[in-house]
Amino acid sequence: NAGFILDRQADGETDWTTIASYETHDGLKGQGNTSSRTEYEFTDVHVFAGNTYKYRLSDVDSWGTVHVNEIIEIIVTAEVIPEATVLEPAYPNPFNPETRIRYKLAENANVTLQVVDLTGRKVRIILKGEQQRAGSYIMYWNGKNDSNMNSPSGVYFLVLHAGDVIKTQKAMLLR
Repeated sequence: NAGFILDRQADGETDWTTIASYETHDGLKGQGNTSSRTEYEFTDVHVFAGNTYKYRLSDVDSWGTVHVNEIIEIIVTAEVIPEATVLEPAYPNPFNPETRIRYKLAENANVTLQVVDLTGRKVRIILKGEQQRAGSYIMYWNGKNDSNMNSPSGVYFLVLHAGDVIKTQKAMLLR
């Protein structure tokens, strides 16, 4: 298994859009030829309450052949608006090669999410000034800097700017 590709089709759309793949998200990379159990996870944060979405998961084998699995349909119900803006601890932490960053917005905000090193130097800008609605979100950091080079092992800070709110969490990258 080389990895997985996840496509989405929203209400009224006829074309499928690839929203994640093993080439863009380390969490969808396959484990090659192994019999050990592996769990994969991806959360689509770009959905809206009241809409219906179809998802199509494809498995890409080691030779590049794509096997399309059964299509599933999901109706997104009402969103729960968080009471406070929160940046949750990264998971896994320590991590290698990727960590998941969850955050909640209590109100609509202009959001910047970045990774800085112990000296305060910007390592990676994950989101820059993106307007987001109140709700819950998940982003990923693959341990690379803005030049797409591997960052060295060490402690990093995840910094969330959401409107006037600034939240920080620590994450440790182990190479």
